[in-house]
Amino acid sequence: MSVAILSIVFALTLAQFIFWERLGEAFGYAASLSLLGLSISLTLIAMARVALTQIFLGGKGR
Repeated sequence: MSVAILSIVFALTLAQFIFWERLGEAFGYAASLSLLGLSISLTLIAMARVALTQIFLGGKGR
């Protein structure tokens, strides 16, 4: 299950990076705004991964 969670996190991270990069290019946002959005998104993805790890592994960590 851990491999599945890790692959989902990787896919979401890549999708978020592409999304924020394209949004920045399309609307002419500053690079800092795109990086801020990417950072927020990555934080949410990391929080979801921790929550899923706690649920599936019963709080045992790795």
